[in-house]
Amino acid sequence: MGMPTYAEYLVVSDFNPNDDTQYSSLEVAILSRYPLTNAVEFDRGTDGDSRSGCLTERKQKRVNLDGIADVGVGRGFLAADGPALGRIVAVTHLKSSSDRSGDVDCDNTLKRELVAAAMAWHVAAWLDENPGLTAVVGGNLNVDETNGYDDTHALLARGLVDGLRLRSLTRELGNTSDDTPGDRAFPYPRVGAIDVPSVGAARASLSKSGRY
Repeated sequence: MGMPTYAEYLVVSDFNPNDDTQYSSLEVAILSRYPLTNAVEFDRGTDGDSRSGCLTERKQKRVNLDGIADVGVGRGFLAADGPALGRIVAVTHLKSSSDRSGDVDCDNTLKRELVAAAMAWHVAAWLDENPGLTAVVGGNLNVDETNGYDDTHALLARGLVDGLRLRSLTRELGNTSDDTPGDRAFPYPRVGAIDVPSVGAARASLSKSGRY
């Protein structure tokens, strides 16, 4: 990607509970020019790995909201502090729609919303404890913001989880993909971004600045 060759700081998830097949569950990573601290991997189930160099694991919370199902999902999220920049970072790769939408995508929707709600709950709590920091949240959410049936983005942006209201940096982009007529290479043309970075601050900061 043409990045300069400076010292990087890297944390990588390992969502697979079987240590014989590490790093095989659509992992995510945080790469930074600046030190990363307090890195935690949030899983639906933890494997209790205590080997040197392994990330701290915590069980991913099922947020008690109407519509958040108690479903099995092999995805989670990764979070870390970037104290030099006053940032907290959380990233994920949610379940894909497998070229489906609406009611026929219900099972995948429930899995996406489960992880999105857990990530929102964690980020909201983190900001409340550290009101001077800014949250940067992102990843492949695998559904665009204007799909009309999935609440993944709403859980991060509309105050549904402990008042958290992150601002999407891609919402105004509009269509990010298009299809060559007739070739069916991209089955859902004219949709918005699914790789979405969002930013936000603690609720007290939000009310003072009015920025987000």
